[in-house]
Amino acid sequence: MRGTIVVKAAFIAALGIALGGAPAVAQEFGSPELIAAAKRPSQVYVTTFLMCVFMALFSGPYASFVNILFGPHPLVIFRGQVTDKSVIRGRHSQDYVVTILTDEENKRMKFKVSSTEFSELDLGSHFSRTMKVGCLGIPYRLKW
Repeated sequence: MRGTIVVKAAFIAALGIALGGAPAVAQEFGSPELIAAAKRPSQVYVTTFLMCVFMALFSGPYASFVNILFGPHPLVIFRGQVTDKSVIRGRHSQDYVVTILTDEENKRMKFKVSSTEFSELDLGSHFSRTMKVGCLGIPYRLKW
């Protein structure tokens, strides 16, 4: 959930830079090949876009850290009916994901749950989870 917000924000920023940003001005120092490459705007746009993608990929933990560290953290209870259950298998582990349709806002939300919770929940059953909302508006739950 957190990663998608960061990736969406970085994609929008990169798209804005790529479509409307001015190319960098090449200063007259360095090799002639370097100066010629810097004067080609298409390469500047591609490089800018790639840098934004890399920043989005590696900034997730920092966004989570800021979200948890600063600001007030009100408790929020997410409640709803289970609409889907899925197991996401990785190379060395698997995640159990439950999708609910919230009671208050009538929107779909996904939650990672333990294997015991996953086996106890059925489609249509009621699910509730208490979480905190950080300063960036991203819900989190510390498991210490």
